[in-house]
Amino acid sequence: MTNYDHDLLNLMLEETTYRSAAYFAEALGVSRKTIYNHSKNVQIFLEDNGLHLEKTPRKGFLIVGNSEQKQAIRLNMGNKMSTNCSNRFSPEYRRLYLFSQLLFSDRKSYRSYAESFFVSVQSIKKDFDEINAFLHSNLIGLPDKIEQIKSLTTEIKIEQVFKKYLDSYLAHSDLSQDQLFAIFGTTIVEISTRFVNDNSQQDSHVQDEYLPSSLREFLMIFFNRLKYGLRLSQIDKTGFSFDFRKNTELSSVVSKLIETFRSSTGISIDDKNLHFLYLLLLGHGIRSNQNDFSPEHDFTLESKHLIESVSSVLGTDFTTDKELLTVTIYHLIPMVSRLNLGMQITDPLKNEIFNHHALIAKAVKQGSADIESRYQISLSEDEISLLSLHFLVAVERHRQTNHVLVICHAGAEISQYVLLCLQNNLPPNNELTLISPSELSKTNLKPFDLVISTTTVVTKKIPTLYISVLPRNEEISSIYWRLVEINDKKIETSSRL
Repeated sequence: MTNYDHDLLNLMLEETTYRSAAYFAEALGVSRKTIYNHSKNVQIFLEDNGLHLEKTPRKGFLIVGNSEQKQAIRLNMGNKMSTNCSNRFSPEYRRLYLFSQLLFSDRKSYRSYAESFFVSVQSIKKDFDEINAFLHSNLIGLPDKIEQIKSLTTEIKIEQVFKKYLDSYLAHSDLSQDQLFAIFGTTIVEISTRFVNDNSQQDSHVQDEYLPSSLREFLMIFFNRLKYGLRLSQIDKTGFSFDFRKNTELSSVVSKLIETFRSSTGISIDDKNLHFLYLLLLGHGIRSNQNDFSPEHDFTLESKHLIESVSSVLGTDFTTDKELLTVTIYHLIPMVSRLNLGMQITDPLKNEIFNHHALIAKAVKQGSADIESRYQISLSEDEISLLSLHFLVAVERHRQTNHVLVICHAGAEISQYVLLCLQNNLPPNNELTLISPSELSKTNLKPFDLVISTTTVVTKKIPTLYISVLPRNEEISSIYWRLVEINDKKIETSSRL
């Protein structure tokens, strides 16, 4: 298409009613004959992109067709775009868009894509070479026709790889709403966003901001694949199954979602694709419940086995902790679901868990071996860390009281301030006793686990930390972690008995 073709197309995209050739001629400062000549090229371009240019005598021209496709073309063209706007889109966005086209629509000619983005055909070829290299590096190839994809495992991998590419893009750039609509379609973006906003109920004990955005992206990918013609016929055995026909809370949520999708797109979801959708929602913690699963999947029993194993390693009996059992059950369900999807999540506290609570993390890892074997999954350090958080909370509930001796030399008023500062910033299982340096010689140190002092003292074998008379945050943090170490040593000592 020439520059005149682009300008004419931009004007036509703005119109919702018929406009005459004279109207466009006046707007562009050309003759009506020129408009008729360039309208032929516009017509060819539109047909390549799934639209049609109606030419009606005495009425004029009107672009007809799918509104979402119009919006996608308008985005790629740019509103009232002229030739000096041809660099509006980055190569990275262009490749993301082209990748989405491979997954969500029939493939067009290189020239059609080149004209949409105002680049050369050679640039488009290079883009597809890079996309294919990315697919190859992830050990996957895309069939020419979506109808060739029958296996759930294959489809999961395809969607996971595209999401990986999308996440890589989003790590460095943002997608505007128009760009999001161009890739996924307005209707599907709105359905997915509304569902996540209304139903994203992460495990209340495992907050990860990655989950809602991940679910939204997966839903947009999945719904577009359905729209393109995905019809799975094979559910691979993964050691994990559930009865999604039961009338559970999750089933009700799913029914509303698929009805919204059907009424908006005219596309129904069969049982095989429904199986995928359930896995997707369960993996993101949406209304997970033991009742959704077949009898052979007893997450209550498996949670009890895990708790028994961790209790044995740590030497602390957690088997009567009902709260721990509940949160473990509702953690395992989405965890197993997402790992069967190959979906990984991150835990920002992972390093702290492994550095400061290594014994607990090790016990959880050891206790999870049966779950990994049972469901043919592998728990990453992030997953171990997230699961360990529940046991860390349980340990806090079961900890023995730490006895801490606080020595302050700065007078009664400052001493009380130091004591209050420590009491307000340390866990409640720490019992603090305040004395002056002159009282130290008369104090029996044997019951104390830690001494905190504002001045140099001799405390024999009792560990001692020194602080300012006005304790700083880093000093309180050091005290906190030292107390954690003391408790971990108590647990370790107990486990060796």
